[in-house]
Amino acid sequence: MNFAPLQNAGDALTRSADRYQKALDKVMANGDLKISAESLKLLNELLLQSERKLTSEQGLPGRPWFKHMIYAPGLYTG
Repeated sequence: MNFAPLQNAGDALTRSADRYQKALDKVMANGDLKISAESLKLLNELLLQSERKLTSEQGLPGRPWFKHMIYAPGLYTG
């Protein structure tokens, strides 16, 4: 099995999250965060939905009790 595309996608997500965190830290340090409560609520809802999209009702193949498609132990490690 070729896991390179999955690894590449994970790496891209990590880089994106790092850039986001750095930008947020910079804005927060300067006290320049100007976001309405409604916009913040919408952002949090979008983040919640993105996490939920990483789950499967059927669970992982051979391990239906693991619903999250990324955060689960290896098949033979627990």
